[in-house]
Amino acid sequence: MEMAISSGLILLKDKEKNPLYTSTYGVGEMIRHALDRGIRDFIIGIGGSATNDAGIGMLEALGMKFYDKNSNTLSSTGKSLNYITRIDDSNFDNRIKESKFLIASDINNPLFGLNGATYVYGPQKGANQETVKQLDLGLRHFHEIVSKLNKQNYSLIPGAGAAGGLGYAFKCFSNAELKPGVNIVFEKLDIYNIAKNVDMIITGEGKIDEQSAMGKVLSGIGKLGIKYNLPVIALAGIVEKNLSLDKIGITSTFSITKESMILEEGMNKEGTKIRLKNKTTEIIKSMTTIKKER
Repeated sequence: MEMAISSGLILLKDKEKNPLYTSTYGVGEMIRHALDRGIRDFIIGIGGSATNDAGIGMLEALGMKFYDKNSNTLSSTGKSLNYITRIDDSNFDNRIKESKFLIASDINNPLFGLNGATYVYGPQKGANQETVKQLDLGLRHFHEIVSKLNKQNYSLIPGAGAAGGLGYAFKCFSNAELKPGVNIVFEKLDIYNIAKNVDMIITGEGKIDEQSAMGKVLSGIGKLGIKYNLPVIALAGIVEKNLSLDKIGITSTFSITKESMILEEGMNKEGTKIRLKNKTTEIIKSMTTIKKER
């Protein structure tokens, strides 16, 4: 299951992005839909979110209620986090306890703080400087309420800050296992055995920047290259300038778009397929030529 399908940035226009008002409610609806059909074993990817609600939207969709100091019910958005004084879990879906949740998260950020969910990822979700401060305080406040409820501190575990704190909600209320998505894929594809018999790895990402080294897929692929002494070539729509990723095992990076290309053209799926094919072919030919010359 992919949370971005219901609560992702891909669903919003730029003018609609605002993590004060976005919610993970749809994630809870997807889980409930699966539970109704007998599913009890979940693998959920939580990347690409438009949210910063600490997962209260998902929790509300599964029966939880949140109240302010005047016992008013709060909406399940990031804006509400600072005002929560009481959590009512009496109607929380009991089937969650019967289920197994493996959460695929490609980041290892904690819930709050300068390296947390909001400060690192809030701006790309539409948060300005003031909103970032407000939401970070909201995450801190929500953690204080939750930690009193379950007597555990999960705010610092790697991935707690994933998807605006959704990773934290999964860990606190479903006892989920948070694991790098790339590791889950590696295990499912038996990638370690495959890597023993290849000459190079070609991988990709939408945008390669400083965040790419923070536990994302690119970082995992790079480590695979280091383990088997393989060159790793990374392709992306945008590659941040003056960026060095050799420490995480990325040999070279290439952008498949031109600087003059408008966003709509760069995001076109068919055009992207063609550009990926052309750039990959160019790289393979270059590598083959170098090998022959040697």
